[in-house]
Amino acid sequence: MATIIIDQDWRITSDDRNWILQQRKVVQKTDNVENIGKEVWVNDGYYPTLSSTARGLVEKAIKVPEDLQGVVAKIDDLNYAINQKFDGMSATDFPSDVKGEPDIKIDEEDDLLS
Repeated sequence: MATIIIDQDWRITSDDRNWILQQRKVVQKTDNVENIGKEVWVNDGYYPTLSSTARGLVEKAIKVPEDLQGVVAKIDDLNYAINQKFDGMSATDFPSDVKGEPDIKIDEEDDLLS
């Protein structure tokens, strides 16, 4: 099982069949009063590929009502965080229980221009 921390509120993990997008939440209501205020990771979505998980993260994170500039800035921040996590990774860095190649495409021309 792999765990990739994207930022303080989001992470990507996996099981033997899926990539799982998780969001950090603070327990507000529960029968067990001792858990109120504790931080927990909540499964927010299940995806077949790592790239679809990254797209799901961007879609979910921008649904918070903001002005257009805030949405664009949030997308840029998430894309930067995702790229930083995956920069330099190869297929061998991914969990062996996830079948197939990771769905990450690298445009060699873009790498040469940067």
